[in-house]
Amino acid sequence: MSSNSDKKLNISFDWDNTISMSYLDEESVEPKFIHQGYNQEYIDKMINYIKEGNEVWIVTSRVRELEDEFPQERITYHLRTLGIINYFPPERIIYTNRELKAPTLLHLGIDLHHDDDLEEIIACREAGIPCIRALEIHEDSNQVGKGIISDSSGKILLLKRTDGQKKWDLPGGHIKEIELERGYQGIVDGYEREVAEETGLLVPNEQEIYRFDNYFNNKHSQIIVFFTQFPSEEPPVDLKIQDKLENSEAVWVLKDNLPAYLNHSTEVCQEAVEYWLSIDDEILRESAYLASQTKKWSKMKKRLIGYGKNKHTGGGVGHTKPNFKKSKSGPSDFSVLEEEKEDKKSLKVKINKKKV
Repeated sequence: MSSNSDKKLNISFDWDNTISMSYLDEESVEPKFIHQGYNQEYIDKMINYIKEGNEVWIVTSRVRELEDEFPQERITYHLRTLGIINYFPPERIIYTNRELKAPTLLHLGIDLHHDDDLEEIIACREAGIPCIRALEIHEDSNQVGKGIISDSSGKILLLKRTDGQKKWDLPGGHIKEIELERGYQGIVDGYEREVAEETGLLVPNEQEIYRFDNYFNNKHSQIIVFFTQFPSEEPPVDLKIQDKLENSEAVWVLKDNLPAYLNHSTEVCQEAVEYWLSIDDEILRESAYLASQTKKWSKMKKRLIGYGKNKHTGGGVGHTKPNFKKSKSGPSDFSVLEEEKEDKKSLKVKINKKKV
């Protein structure tokens, strides 16, 4: 999106892993953040937008009060380090306190948002907010995360590729180099990201079951196969989420029907599925359960220190979820979201939240 026209834009940037590249060391007993540097391309982009007269915001899902527990991880600390603190007075840094950003972005009248989190990106698109995937500018590694993704009835998800002979394949793709630098958790994060980018599905759990080498067009890749099980039957796949149409069809396939698809599938799909079929179902169910418990603990740890999203949106008898409307222009003194009365016409924002 160009800002060279007369119309000035409201533009927002996520902070963590969009501007400042860092991650929580989940192996550490005490909360420990590893800083990987800054995304200079996006920093330059922010400053150029501001110099062109556009309104630029930093919108983060961090909890403002808990940020003080880590002085050298404060956003203001990094802005001073970068020498750009003057561009971002306090009212230009918005904390959503673990809630998804889409309602806040609507209230600010954001025309374009930048984020690394696929849950946020999906929510933005469902709310009609154009969103750029921040990790796309980073280099791919030679490691590929692929998923045997099962629903509650035992069907697995296959995607039909648009390239070459249009063969069936498993969801997933290349892990980014910057994700690989984060160790095993980065590989898992990359797998989740790739699945979401291709299908719109937010992975509830994953357990690595197999690794093997693959050579295609004289290029070597290491394939890491994860098993993921959804608690529902045939969760809806949204192929429109793809920036580039890499897959044209999605099917949920019973085990008995797999041979017909494997006869016209990629080598990676064939080897991964054949290995999965050789594993005892009880072992897979147990591994999926253990993986889900591990993921719950990881998310809880992040929430306790102010990172990660709060999935509770309220509920119970008599509870009404507030509606949010998009402002014509972002307020300079933004403090709280506007709640509309039920009898007024409002824009309903559908947000799919990852089940924990």
